[in-house]
Amino acid sequence: MKLIKILSFLFCMLILIPTSYASNVTDNTPKISTITVQGNGSSSATPDQATITIGIVTSASTANIAEQQNADIATNIQNKLIDLGIDQDKISTTRYTFYPTYDNEKYKTNEIVAYNVNNTVSATITDLTKIGNIIDASIQAGANTINSIDFTIKNDKLVKQNALQSAVKDAKSKAEVIAKALDKHIVNVLTVNENGTSVESHNFSRLSLKAASADSISTPITPGTTNVNANVEIVFEIQ
Repeated sequence: MKLIKILSFLFCMLILIPTSYASNVTDNTPKISTITVQGNGSSSATPDQATITIGIVTSASTANIAEQQNADIATNIQNKLIDLGIDQDKISTTRYTFYPTYDNEKYKTNEIVAYNVNNTVSATITDLTKIGNIIDASIQAGANTINSIDFTIKNDKLVKQNALQSAVKDAKSKAEVIAKALDKHIVNVLTVNENGTSVESHNFSRLSLKAASADSISTPITPGTTNVNANVEIVFEIQ
């Protein structure tokens, strides 16, 4: 009986010692003070590339005529663009739809009165001085609309890097202000999260673009600047 009591006592001690040791280790772990801040930054650059989408809509009494008329105009536009120095591999068809028009009069809803073809030709250029000439030549060749002009930066890696650097500097500046107000100072960076970069869209749509008339000299279109925004989250250790 005495031996059983001794063994029970030793067993209890074995359980309590690790628990007590773990508790002491936890209690002795130094607490780290941190500041978590968001940093925002931006950078801008002048676009060096543009994609122009040209709309061609034809309508005729038969499907063959509508398709042929549309194909002729598209070919004429493509030839005009090539004459302006645009490489053929930079010209493509991005949309092509065919649909009938029905008679809306009473009892004639199933009667087809016309066939329509909607074709969109896209051209990507790096010489932005040619934009006006491209618009004028396309419309003179039979295009109905200039659907959009999208300005982009061909290689935006450097602009994104500059925006990220600006965001980091902004986060550090905020953390320094907060630390100073608390009579602390930054001693380390614990974590950094990049929350992404975004490139602002810079384009003209057909809602705001007035196409040139056939007798105009050139339609002036300027690219302006494109902004890239970045956001980071940084956790700083302070003392």
